[in-house]
Amino acid sequence: MEGISVEPVDTNLVFFDVSGLGLTAEEFDRRLRPYGVRISVLGKYIARAVTHLDVTRALVEEALAIIGRVVKATNPVAPAAV
Repeated sequence: MEGISVEPVDTNLVFFDVSGLGLTAEEFDRRLRPYGVRISVLGKYIARAVTHLDVTRALVEEALAIIGRVVKATNPVAPAAV
């Protein structure tokens, strides 16, 4: 998603940087909470999402759709003109 940089994934842990959204990870988490999606805040812009064996593919897709809506509503910061 535009504004989010995801590190390569090897397990059920997904680490990502939201600085491209112009938000801190804490603010991004705050915006996701009303939709029932939570992320762990690991640094100013670094966050982590975790799945569990009880989380189905459909639930992951639902969470991604919610994240996508929040990202779209955020209006990611456009790169500075050169």
